[in-house]
Amino acid sequence: MTEMSSEMDKINFIIIGIGVNVNMAKEMFPEDLRTIATSLKEETGKEISRTDLIQTLYLNLETWYKKYLKDGFLPVRKAWTEYFKMAGSMVKVKDVNNIREGIAIGIDDDGALLLRGKDGKVARIISGDVTA
Repeated sequence: MTEMSSEMDKINFIIIGIGVNVNMAKEMFPEDLRTIATSLKEETGKEISRTDLIQTLYLNLETWYKKYLKDGFLPVRKAWTEYFKMAGSMVKVKDVNNIREGIAIGIDDDGALLLRGKDGKVARIISGDVTA
């Protein structure tokens, strides 16, 4: 989830919300999500300190933000592409108005998701909930 306040030539602030399942056990997930949802505890086998997680997340976001300010978006895009596990996969993108389906290709120079539709056309997705 994101929120932003801006004017024609200026961004006043951006708020980014990130949801992370930290210490949830598999049986805590709704039954229909148990095969696709996970948590850090499930993946690592260890209890995770939420405080440590928030601090680490903040420091990493700050590091990448400073890199973006210094070097532009290209290094961020390159790193993101290395970790993008949905590349080449069929995905659904749900936004306020509709659901689109297609193959996730990557992101463009502005950070928009590139989605190849069944008709072969590539759409730029600015926001939405992406699931495989």
